[in-house]
Amino acid sequence: MAGDLLTGEPPVDDPLDCLARILKELKVSPLPLETAFYGGAVGYLAYDYVRHLEEIPALKPDLLHLPDAWWMVPRSLIIFDHVTREIMLVVMAPAGKEDGYHQAAGRIDELRTALLKSRPGPPERMKPPGPDGVAFTFTREEFMEAVAKAREYILAGEVRQVVLSQRMSFPYDGDPFAFYRVLRNISPSPYLFYLHCGDHQVIGSSPEMLARLKGREAETRPIAGTRPRTLPGRSTEDLRRELLADAKERSEHLMLVDLGRDDLGKVCRDATVRVDEFMAVEEYSHVMHLVSSVKGELAPGENAFSLLRAVFPAGTLSGAPKPRAMEIIEELEPCRRGFYGGAVGYIGFDGQMDTCIGIRSAVAARGRIHLQAGAGIVAASDPAREHQETLYKLQALLSAFTLLEKGAEGWL
Repeated sequence: MAGDLLTGEPPVDDPLDCLARILKELKVSPLPLETAFYGGAVGYLAYDYVRHLEEIPALKPDLLHLPDAWWMVPRSLIIFDHVTREIMLVVMAPAGKEDGYHQAAGRIDELRTALLKSRPGPPERMKPPGPDGVAFTFTREEFMEAVAKAREYILAGEVRQVVLSQRMSFPYDGDPFAFYRVLRNISPSPYLFYLHCGDHQVIGSSPEMLARLKGREAETRPIAGTRPRTLPGRSTEDLRRELLADAKERSEHLMLVDLGRDDLGKVCRDATVRVDEFMAVEEYSHVMHLVSSVKGELAPGENAFSLLRAVFPAGTLSGAPKPRAMEIIEELEPCRRGFYGGAVGYIGFDGQMDTCIGIRSAVAARGRIHLQAGAGIVAASDPAREHQETLYKLQALLSAFTLLEKGAEGWL
């Protein structure tokens, strides 16, 4: 996407209300295109947007000082079809202006010329962070203690699952887009994103849909249950069978599928919510997951914004039931999550929506990179194993930085 923003707003009580008003005011004629998105809002909701939806106590500091929501409505879009290898250029032409059409046509010519001249070179090599520059929000022992405390709440019947996460931060003076270019090649996922948000950037390769609205069909796709794809002396197929047979992982996954059904039930027609796919194993660059698909028909009067509120934040990043799980997260995690565990995606002028969860992601801000990963804690959780799971999930992100250190020409 390219172009400046069509509009901006000061801080508001609920960013989604503001965004809904902006999109309603911008009347855009439908385009005869097969692409899912030809214009609208693109951006993110941070995990802490949930404070606009739920009464969560404010116990921990916000160390990153980033917005709860950041969205743009671009005037110009460059749409690349990965199947046909074709590029479409879309420019919004203001109605009622005599020269609006000619301005838009001129902008298309500018974009076409810029694309034909574009020859991105290899990214600069980066220096690896020294040990003094790397900081975790938890030590290994502290994370394991937090897992043990979460298990106490679970065994007391206050909650069934809590997702605990840890953040890793280190200095980075390179180009965040270079990191994105490498990440999308070594860790391809259904959702790849790079958002330049002025004073910060968010970059990610997320495997997990949060919510999609296509026509009137709403979908959420919970991922819960993880194994590494490779381990010394173990085949991928062996690890796959182990994952499918793991009673703890299956129980956790079923719990979150039920939560997804409940979330969609808030905004879907009665008796339309269903599980189309259940506990399929999907493999990614470094890990494999159990995945299910939950769908339903959106009820009259509901829209993309009410759907997004209904599922936010994902149960797979908070726990079940969500309100109590989020209170425990606020108690046990050392700081506010910020972007991690929120949502990234688009809401089109046509009312369609596709969003993913802000995981397998990085935030670049004020000369530092922040990575974060979590693990779902249940009654049967082993603290050491849950800590190790967060490290497995961080590995793909760290691999991209390792390649940038060595020179990533072969991965672009």
